[in-house]
Amino acid sequence: MKKFTNWFSRLVLRNPWGVMLLIALLTVLLCLRLPNLTLNNSTDRFFSPDDPEVLTYREMVKSFESDGIMLLVLEAPQGTMDRAYLERTDELTKSIEQMPETEKVYSLTNAQTIRGNGTYLDVRKLLKDPTQLDPEAIKRFHDDLTQNQILQEELFSKDQRLGALVVFPLETGSAKDAALRSKLIAQIRELIQRPKFQELKPSFAGPYVVEADVNHYTKRDLAWLLPLSAGIIFSFCLVYYRSWTLSGMAGLEIILPFIWTLGLMAWLGISLTMVSTLLPPLLVTIAVADIIHIYATYHDQMIQAGYHDPTWLQKYKMLRRTFRLTMAPCFMTSLTTAIGFLSLFTSDIAPVKEFGLLAAFGVSADFLLTMAMVPVGLLLLKSSGSAGVNPTVFSWFSKFLSKLRQVILMHPNKLILLMLLIIAASIPGILQIKTETNFLEYFPKDSRTFQDNRRIEEGFSGAMPLTVFLKTSHPQAFKDPALLKKLELFAEQLRNIPQFGKVSSLTDYVKEVHWAIQGENADQRRIPSTSEQVGQALFLYELAAENDSELSRYVNFDYSEAVVSIRMREHSSSQITQLIEQVNALAQREFAGTEVQVRITGRANLFYQMVEMLLQSQIKSFLLAIAVIILLFVISLGSLRRGLISIPPNLFPIAICLGLMGYLGVPLDVSTVMVASICLGIAVDDTIHFMFRYKSLRTSGQDLENAVGNSIESIGTPIVITSVLLAMGFCVLMGGYFKPTFYFGLLLSSSIASALVGDLLFLPALLLQFDRRKGIKKAADPALETP
Repeated sequence: MKKFTNWFSRLVLRNPWGVMLLIALLTVLLCLRLPNLTLNNSTDRFFSPDDPEVLTYREMVKSFESDGIMLLVLEAPQGTMDRAYLERTDELTKSIEQMPETEKVYSLTNAQTIRGNGTYLDVRKLLKDPTQLDPEAIKRFHDDLTQNQILQEELFSKDQRLGALVVFPLETGSAKDAALRSKLIAQIRELIQRPKFQELKPSFAGPYVVEADVNHYTKRDLAWLLPLSAGIIFSFCLVYYRSWTLSGMAGLEIILPFIWTLGLMAWLGISLTMVSTLLPPLLVTIAVADIIHIYATYHDQMIQAGYHDPTWLQKYKMLRRTFRLTMAPCFMTSLTTAIGFLSLFTSDIAPVKEFGLLAAFGVSADFLLTMAMVPVGLLLLKSSGSAGVNPTVFSWFSKFLSKLRQVILMHPNKLILLMLLIIAASIPGILQIKTETNFLEYFPKDSRTFQDNRRIEEGFSGAMPLTVFLKTSHPQAFKDPALLKKLELFAEQLRNIPQFGKVSSLTDYVKEVHWAIQGENADQRRIPSTSEQVGQALFLYELAAENDSELSRYVNFDYSEAVVSIRMREHSSSQITQLIEQVNALAQREFAGTEVQVRITGRANLFYQMVEMLLQSQIKSFLLAIAVIILLFVISLGSLRRGLISIPPNLFPIAICLGLMGYLGVPLDVSTVMVASICLGIAVDDTIHFMFRYKSLRTSGQDLENAVGNSIESIGTPIVITSVLLAMGFCVLMGGYFKPTFYFGLLLSSSIASALVGDLLFLPALLLQFDRRKGIKKAADPALETP
């Protein structure tokens, strides 16, 4: 490491302008593809192509249409049979159908009804011509709608005060589908903003709509909160260092690793996901810590050398010493963090693997940029040897750390006991944490997204689709009355589950057609008693419907496969998991003894399977990262004892963070699961800097108390400054519109504060108690030699 440090420091300090030019060229190159970067949270991105859940879904979609729908519900004060309401519904239907991103639209003005008189089966549109709504047409529409049981809660509510348009977006099976859906959602929202449609109080919902809104508000919050956060960090640097150049250099160095990482994503064709949006705070955290440590070390060396107006050669020598003191700890912080994130590469989830790779690249880029740009900036800076540090602030930090040193040296046992009591107090909170993701709860209660979903669920039907896929190996199986009756009973049992709204299946059409054939006798709305009667009813329906048959939504061409379509009034991942288990248990029981294979699938199932996979993957990767980091601690410090001593202070902020989550009722979900990892990264970085300085002092022959005390006073300043900067920066996120943004800011700020306590109180106290080995004299520092 020493040889590399000497070589790298000479290369950078002897060619400052060449280094800056190279960085500028690489930045321009990586930025060329940035306009092509996209955000894609589609569930397809989170599954491997051969995942059983994906294979089941694709098999289902081959025979049936996708259940990925958007629900546009309109209020009808005069009822859904009101002429003005129908005219606007028809206008909306046709307008959305004409959008290139739409597959089809299903509404009251283009839906069909099934009628009959005992000798004739009539399958026709509810409205033959929506533009010709004379009294007779309205009367016929009223009669058809009143008699139709298939469309109830599908296209109109029981009290007929709400009507719906079911929008099926175009799905090409490519990575562009998410962008197409977002564009379609934006167009529909723009359309319904027109005053004549606003009178109908439209509500727009569905998993695709929620997904698009999550993307939108995530980007919106990051777009203004991150620059504001960076601005606060820059302002603090300006106050402390009193130098526009130094502060600007720090700001540039913070931004560049993130830009490089985004540029690499664009070049590799990797889109942003809910996982990779965590890269900005992660890279900012690491960049700030390294910059502050280099600035602080350089400032200390200048003061110790007595250089108040240094020459270029004197600055060169002090920067060589700074390299010597900071290169190893900065390298270890970057190495441990990079390896920790590379552990995510063990995940089966593609975006998690990508995040691990990109985070490792960003951390590596940050190390190289920091070690190149900051020394070059200090070398070229025309300022005093103290690097412009504000004497008032510096004096305050010095006095604070001096008093802190006295307290720690006098009361190490009491501090250890206090830290252990705080950890113990966090345990009840940790035990209260719930593993749950509810994307609807991410939105404020008064938000459009939350209100629209709740209105639809309370007054109409659920907007979250779930599909039960039933498969046999025999053609015509679903014409068997015995199997159809089992299917009917299964559907009725599903309708009794409070969280389920509309439940649809093939039996709805079989009963409706049989009722119409039998002269619309109420007693005949049932499953025919023989396979021949079932076959005849379905044949007559297909004949009468011509090209508008709806059977393909629920049964395949040879009647060997069928689906049951469910709309849920639930968004909680834990509740949906329980509901899926309940549905599967009911299906297995109902179809026991038959050849029917039951599979629960659909977009909702994929979505929440993805959530559970993501959570479990992150937790496993986090535990693996802890194990790897502990091993690296031991290796880098050259001592098993010191490696073990370093562990509790790093677990301390994690315990505080998780305890706070439990007490505040913040669930462990896809937005909060990474907080612990970032928290670990912050604590580990400061611990490494502290332990390397402590190890250096002990090796030079200082006794335990002096080595601990001097480490606190020398390395404490950059640790405190880093923590204050980051806490201030992340507190800004609490002003976000999006709940995950608020929680992210709250938890990270709390973690940073507790990490500071762990590194400046807990760690020194543990060293005083458990590291009693004598120091060893060492040779002079070669970094001071004249170049």
